[in-house]
Amino acid sequence: MSLARCWGRVTNLTVKSAKGSHVFDVNGKKYLDLTSGIAVVNTGHCHPHVVKAIQEQAENFIHSQVNCYYNETLVTYCERLAKHMPEGIDTFFFSNSGAEAIEGVSKLVRAHTRRMNILAMNSAFHGRTATAMTLTSSGSKYLSPSFPAQPNIHHCDRPITDDETPDCIRRLDLKTLGNLPWNSVAGVLIEPIQGEGGFHKMPASWMNHLSAKCKEEGALFIADEIQTGFGRCGKMFSWEYYPDATPDVVVFGKGVAGGLPFAG
Repeated sequence: MSLARCWGRVTNLTVKSAKGSHVFDVNGKKYLDLTSGIAVVNTGHCHPHVVKAIQEQAENFIHSQVNCYYNETLVTYCERLAKHMPEGIDTFFFSNSGAEAIEGVSKLVRAHTRRMNILAMNSAFHGRTATAMTLTSSGSKYLSPSFPAQPNIHHCDRPITDDETPDCIRRLDLKTLGNLPWNSVAGVLIEPIQGEGGFHKMPASWMNHLSAKCKEEGALFIADEIQTGFGRCGKMFSWEYYPDATPDVVVFGKGVAGGLPFAG
């Protein structure tokens, strides 16, 4: 028996425990974990508040299927989360992973706009499920002849600096005048700070243009905050660095639950 070989691995460590910024192997040797669980344990491994919350919840109930009944914790969390969202975002859908949340967003924007196309950025990473992997363009390994891309997903060039924004706008205009008219676009999906694509912070001029264009054309502006959210970039969410480019939809995961599978 073995683990699936499709998982990439950066070390051969066998970890027995973790605390704060460190992990400990089976021999008790301590290592500084610069990965933070790939941007998951924003408060450190096994933070006392997180551990306590898990213990208390496990004593009450572990699985609360929202199709069957409400629970007070979930309602309270929605109220607290809404305080950190852009004005107008007060409704939440929760899932198990960031990729699953991206799948949900792809359905949401199409149902809301009655349009089919979604525009993402080149070098983006949004997950490894079917639609999320098609939205991803940070490496050719995510798509292969044995797994064809999902339809109605498009990509455009993104600038790294403000000086590059006018050229990217011209290329986008050519695309939307050609095979991707704006009246067919349900949403524009963007990482305000690209992760796997090279840790590029989107220029404000680009974010502002996309946000304004979405409002003008009736598309939804979607911020993928799965890796950047919950304090990882200095603010609660990285969209807060762009006051003139407020998203219509925010996707989150990873750091939201301190290591538990949770997203929305």
